[in-house]
Amino acid sequence: MPVGTKSLFHLHRDSDAVAWVLAGELTFQIGDEVSVGGPGTCAFFPRNVPHAWKNTGSDTGRVLFLYTPAAAGGYVEELLDRSGPMNDEERKTTPRALSMGSRRSKPVVRSASEETTMANTLAKWSIDPVHSSVEFSLDYMGFSTYRTGFRELEGSLEFDAAQPAASSVKASIAVASVDVTNDRLMSRLMDPDLLGGKDHPRITFKSTRVEALDPSHWKVTGDLTIHGVARPVVLDTRFLGQAMHPFSKKMSAAFRAETTIDRRDFGVTWNAAMDTGGAYLGERVQISLAILAARQD
Repeated sequence: MPVGTKSLFHLHRDSDAVAWVLAGELTFQIGDEVSVGGPGTCAFFPRNVPHAWKNTGSDTGRVLFLYTPAAAGGYVEELLDRSGPMNDEERKTTPRALSMGSRRSKPVVRSASEETTMANTLAKWSIDPVHSSVEFSLDYMGFSTYRTGFRELEGSLEFDAAQPAASSVKASIAVASVDVTNDRLMSRLMDPDLLGGKDHPRITFKSTRVEALDPSHWKVTGDLTIHGVARPVVLDTRFLGQAMHPFSKKMSAAFRAETTIDRRDFGVTWNAAMDTGGAYLGERVQISLAILAARQD
C-alpha cells in the first residue's frame, strides 16, 4: 500500500471487517472516531457503519483485511457504481467524508476504566457441546498411541475478533464422560492415581491472558485444573472464522486449539514397566480441541 493510498468512505452491508496493520502507519475513521495505528494495530469495522482508511505514514504500508462472512460488501458495490476514483473536491462535499489530508490525527488513548468498559461489553458466547470436541492422546506401550476424548463439554467466551487481547474463555469437562467402552478401564480411570474422577469430577480451564500473534493465531494462557491440581498452560489457538448459523440464526464462531502437558504435574502418576524396560504409558499428553461457539447477545 503506497504512501497516500486511501479508501472511499464506505460501509459493508453484509459483513464485518477487521484491518490488521502489518507495516507502516494507517489512519482509520470508523463512524465519527478517528485513530492512527502502526504495526500490530487491529481496527474493527462493524457492518453498516461507514468507515475509511488512509496510509498517512511515510513508508509503504501492509494491511491484512478479513471479512466475516467473506465478502467486500458495499465497498465493492460503491466502487463499481463510480466512473472513477473520488477526488479531494468530491470528498469535501460528500457527507461524513473522511478528512485525512496532511493533518495527522492523534491516536485514540483509552483510560484503564475505558478498557474495562470495553472488556465488559464484549459479546458473550456459549460453547456448542454437540459440535465441539476435546481429544487427548499419549504413547501406549512404547510403540503405539492411545487416543480418546470426553463427551461432555460446557463453557463460555467473551470474544471479539477485533479485540483478541480482551477476550476470555472458561470451560469445564465431566471426567466421567471420558470416551471408553470398557467398564473395567472406566472404573480404573476414576481412581486417584489416574484421572481421579471420584474425588475430582470436573476438569476446568480459565484463561488469564490472550496474545494475538496475528489476526487468526493466538496464544491463550490459562489455568488448567485436573485431579484438583491447577497448572498454567498455553493453548496454541487458531480462530477459524464466524458466520450466521442457518438454523439457530445465531452468529457462530469456530476455534482450534492444542497444547501438551506432563500428566505427572497434575498428580496423574500411575505407570507400569514393559519387559523392554520402557514405560507402559507416556508422560506427555497431547490435547486437541475443536470448538464451535454461539453468540448469546
